[in-house]
Amino acid sequence: MTRRLLALLLLAATAGTAAAATRTSGSVTLAVPSAQSVAVQAVRLKSAVPASALKLEGTSAAPGATAMVAVKGNTLFVLTVNRSGRAAKLTLAGASAASTRTLADAGRTPLPALSRFARSLGGFLGWNPLGSPESVGAAGVEVRTFDAAHPAGRLLAPKTAVAAAEDTRQLLISPNISVRDDIYKQVDEISGCILGRVTCGKYLFTFSGLSETVYRADQPNYRLTTTYSGRTCGRTLEGQSWTVTAKSTSGKKLTKRINFEKSNVVYVTSGKINGSPGTAIHKLAPLAGAFPQMEVLVDSTGGWSSNAGARIVQVTIAKGKGC
Repeated sequence: MTRRLLALLLLAATAGTAAAATRTSGSVTLAVPSAQSVAVQAVRLKSAVPASALKLEGTSAAPGATAMVAVKGNTLFVLTVNRSGRAAKLTLAGASAASTRTLADAGRTPLPALSRFARSLGGFLGWNPLGSPESVGAAGVEVRTFDAAHPAGRLLAPKTAVAAAEDTRQLLISPNISVRDDIYKQVDEISGCILGRVTCGKYLFTFSGLSETVYRADQPNYRLTTTYSGRTCGRTLEGQSWTVTAKSTSGKKLTKRINFEKSNVVYVTSGKINGSPGTAIHKLAPLAGAFPQMEVLVDSTGGWSSNAGARIVQVTIAKGKGC
């Protein structure tokens, strides 16, 4: 009798474990947009799951991706951002999707399609995070961010999640860089650090391959091309000195420490042109944002000119390396 009872208990426990596995089995495919863009998904699940039961898999395919997942009952609202790399797909294991609507890349979708997608969420999910961003922070909604460093997710404060949803609503109405950057500020760890939402350690900022050429009005064949590179360590793009190297076709090489909050002049070329003194003031200007850039400028007077307008390169960011 005892053996039979133990066997029945073991059978019941095994069945219960199998049922639990069935309830949490399956996966949701997450679209990862092209670099520096945003993907939005709405998912109806076959059954309700807690956010703590979800796990991000396959992160090697998109190591720069972060997904913000808002879980309400048997529905998910997902924002996925991609710092670098190509468009890809990730798997969110622990839930089974019954139906999914996906905006794979906000940066490459025409405005009418963005608007239609935003309007469709209410009827599809039964709640609309883009129509009412405050609903993402309401009771009964759990929000986590998932990335390669946190595959099991980490809780995101309701206020921050609401801000991300509001920014996404704005992005789908009128796409622009500042709104995109603010979404990254809320969701992506590096952006949150360098844009000041959270206080983090130092980052290594570097750029290279930035060049400009100046000309003289009295010498048609004159060309002075300068190529710039630089690096700094800090919490943000500005606030500390950069080590900047300038190499010109004249054979000169200059290395200079520059704090862009105080000055942005690298060097000055001067000389008389047709008897009148003039200068070409060579400058660098950091462009802050979730994806910072460096721009080269030349202020020219007295017969000097340049091609420096809108010459920009991306600033790369490495967490703590080389600092």
